[in-house]
Amino acid sequence: MDRNEKKTILHICNYAALYRGNFIESLESLEVYHSNLQNIYLFPTKTKNTAAEKWICQMNQQQKVAYIQEKNYLKKLLQFRKIVKKHKVDYIVRHFSDLRIDLIIKFFFNSKKVIRFFHGGYKVRSLLKHRLKKYLWKHNQMVGVSDAIAKEVQQAFPGFPVVSIVNAIQFSRLEAGEPITKSEGISLLMMGWDYHRKGVDLAIKAVRSLQKKYHITLQIVGGINEDAIKEMVMQIVGEEPAWIRYLPDTNNVGTYYYANDIFLSPSRREAFGYANVEAAFCKNSIVLSRVDGQAELQIEGAHWFESENLEEFQSCLETAILELNTPEKIAQKERVRKQVQKTYSLKTWSGKVAELLK
Repeated sequence: MDRNEKKTILHICNYAALYRGNFIESLESLEVYHSNLQNIYLFPTKTKNTAAEKWICQMNQQQKVAYIQEKNYLKKLLQFRKIVKKHKVDYIVRHFSDLRIDLIIKFFFNSKKVIRFFHGGYKVRSLLKHRLKKYLWKHNQMVGVSDAIAKEVQQAFPGFPVVSIVNAIQFSRLEAGEPITKSEGISLLMMGWDYHRKGVDLAIKAVRSLQKKYHITLQIVGGINEDAIKEMVMQIVGEEPAWIRYLPDTNNVGTYYYANDIFLSPSRREAFGYANVEAAFCKNSIVLSRVDGQAELQIEGAHWFESENLEEFQSCLETAILELNTPEKIAQKERVRKQVQKTYSLKTWSGKVAELLK
């Protein structure tokens, strides 16, 4: 198909993570699986001085990136109009809220189809702003990344079109990188950059309670909050225990999963829970809290406990340890790997989004 016949999607992003992650890979899949679609990514200029600059610049080599300044409304309007005209934008997809851009879309591009993704929950914190959003977002197609998020959005915006499109995983990226050596004994992994929400304190307490019975190592990916997590460990344990190790952020996150036995997600709140699906694909046993978003995950054999119920968490973790190398569990992990690869595929996700664009 000739490039001029393609429909152009403008993705409005305010995303400055160290790596592209499943977020960008999912958006890219729209072009991979749908030859009639092409993406343009709009980032605020402040992302030029962040950890994301490298991969954004790589995308820009394909002339797929545009920047917009953050503060001056008139300049933002002129830049936005120029970008929409230059790239002949057909659809606008909003991933992060910016009321100034919403005003521009409402008054100058109201004829464009707008899809608004909610990657986290929606809470009414200001009644005035909420009423403004109702006006600006009227006729937008709302999308929650889980059923729980979609329900929350529907309650906040009754009568608005809301659907749930569950997040997807780029599984191939989990096979990249050199394998790392597994710790002796039983090795546990968790993501802890947002350490309170992720329940790092609960994991520390649960693992400490089982140390006398099992040889366990807890590995925590703490990112920029590693020092804060270490302070928390000192408060809970009273020392820096040898059974806790800290891992840096990496794009080759699959190497972490494959070097561990059990993945922990004792979260207090989740919109979806990417890491649980990734860990299941990499044949980890999964122990996780039953919180909205995460509770919807389809992972056979996962061990569920009620959020912040430490006793139940400890029991689930011990059960996971005891069944770890049984023939039944090993066979189950092979099935789960195939199941999650099918359920959370980029092809499935892109197909659902493409349907909304028709």
